[in-house]
Amino acid sequence: MSKPYKKSKGGDRGGAAVTKHSTPCKFFLRGSCSNQRCPYLHVRNQTTLRAAQHKEMAAEQSSGTVKVLSTMLKLFFEKQTQNIYDANAAMLNLSKLASFADLSSVASSINFNTRTFCVALCTCISELLTPPPAILQLDENGISSFHHFSKALEEAGLHTSLRALSLAHNEIASSDVAQELRQFANLTEVNLIGNPCTAADDYKAKFKKYVPWLLGLDGDGLTAPPLEMPWPRFFDPAQTAVDLAAPSSSPVRRYDSTQQAVLQFIQTAVLNPLEMEPTLGVLTGVDAVSDAYALNASFSFSVVANDAAVSTPRRTAGGGAASAQRDVVREIVGLRMRQTESNHNLLFGLKATTVAMGRTSVCAKLEHVLYPKTFAVRHFIHDSVDVAILDNKGFGPNAVVGMKQPLSVVTLHGVMIWRYRTATTAAADTPHSTATQLRDAIVVKRNFSRVFTISSVEPGRWRVVNDMVTLFPFRGEAGAADSTDSNSNSLGGRASAEPPTTAESVLFRDVHPYDVVFMPAADPARAARLGRTYRVPTPIVEMISAFVNSDSELVAFLLDLSDVPLETYEHCAVLVEMDPLRSIFLCRIGNRLRIEPAEGVVLLHQCGPNWPAILQAVGR
Repeated sequence: MSKPYKKSKGGDRGGAAVTKHSTPCKFFLRGSCSNQRCPYLHVRNQTTLRAAQHKEMAAEQSSGTVKVLSTMLKLFFEKQTQNIYDANAAMLNLSKLASFADLSSVASSINFNTRTFCVALCTCISELLTPPPAILQLDENGISSFHHFSKALEEAGLHTSLRALSLAHNEIASSDVAQELRQFANLTEVNLIGNPCTAADDYKAKFKKYVPWLLGLDGDGLTAPPLEMPWPRFFDPAQTAVDLAAPSSSPVRRYDSTQQAVLQFIQTAVLNPLEMEPTLGVLTGVDAVSDAYALNASFSFSVVANDAAVSTPRRTAGGGAASAQRDVVREIVGLRMRQTESNHNLLFGLKATTVAMGRTSVCAKLEHVLYPKTFAVRHFIHDSVDVAILDNKGFGPNAVVGMKQPLSVVTLHGVMIWRYRTATTAAADTPHSTATQLRDAIVVKRNFSRVFTISSVEPGRWRVVNDMVTLFPFRGEAGAADSTDSNSNSLGGRASAEPPTTAESVLFRDVHPYDVVFMPAADPARAARLGRTYRVPTPIVEMISAFVNSDSELVAFLLDLSDVPLETYEHCAVLVEMDPLRSIFLCRIGNRLRIEPAEGVVLLHQCGPNWPAILQAVGR
């Protein structure tokens, strides 16, 4: 580099004049130079000047572009709203946006990869569209990065209402697009089909990490969505009969006389003898039920998983810590091994070496895997007992063809309880154990399903021709302090502060009907879990569960009631004569439709607790 200055031969001050060279001052180029006698040039070079001029011109051009874009987009939305926006579904379709003739003058400026255009577009959407879009389609717009548009959506407040987003057939190459959606709390579905990022190995993993609440990605479910299938209805034979032609009128049904007779046979000839305590001079257990099985009867046993077979429990029947009793553990381990060896689960390719065929083999297998003499066994039977009479009489009034030996198929669901018999309790003259004795007993519980096939092989006599038993892991709350009534039909009650005082209440302490079969309307644990997920008080979830018939209906309620405090429901209850269901509807009307409570009360009087009728009344 040449010297910035040189001495001149002549000049003032003794001929030592200083002249500036053509090299620019680096401090001046950075902003300012404080040296008043700086020998370097205080002039920007041509490259810097051109860059600054280009920046200023770009800023002016950008400002003008924003104004033009905003104007053209507003005109476009006002003209094409009916074609691109469905207000009923809140769906906005901006696919191939540059191809619209109304935007041909600014087609070159339509670029979703620039912040200028994204801000202008989101501003128009927030100002002109009501309600804000819940479904947004941006297919085939040449988008290579979603960063600018996601930030523009957040700044415009549109991200909170968005539930579905389609970016199909664009040019997004990085799976980091998932990180841009972290603030979209209500987003449930994203479509990125046709983008290079879908080929990445961590594509779905990133969405599960950054958007864990997402339900669907590219048409595939990430988590199980709420089912639209109606919840099952169960029948209590103790209630009054209703018209079976209209099952939706009531969830209660009474069995006919034939079905009652079949159930009585199962109860008195099979289950009761198997539960009896040893008594002198009386046959009990498997010995007492051998006559109930046909000579050619068959029996199959299966467990759905390894933990479905019996195992040593960690708690006693009363909920205390179980002590290690070698004789008890030895018997439980032996029973577990016999159940595992006898597993005949064809779904998993497991077949027992022998299948019980004939009355003698069936009874031996029953005692081998289910009712050993060293254990006292009890059954909790759920109310959903199904009895099907197969008599082949047809459906019409002229059907005369019948079966020579009609069959009855009985399906039971419930819980089996094994309690080890000690030397004292196994004595023949010992009465039934008391609640105090049972609290420290080792009890094993497993859910079961059992199917009996019954035939009248002899006139006036029923016999079991096939018996199939399947064990499932126990789904009750082990170790809980709940107390239940002695009546098995009332075991679904809430927890009691008093300790169990009867033998029945000790054995069935943590057995509930909703842990046996799918009963979402009565399951408090499920209600509490849904309450935490959707931020709705648990008592409100329980009340709604008793009103709706499916998961999809329940989730629709909960989404509309998110973040509404319990005090609001209490205040609304005062306005509707303390009706809890109407207070929930009043809160939903206010939170979803933004209607004042007074107007909501009038709306409820007109339509009642009927949400489709309410939406129709307000024109939604």
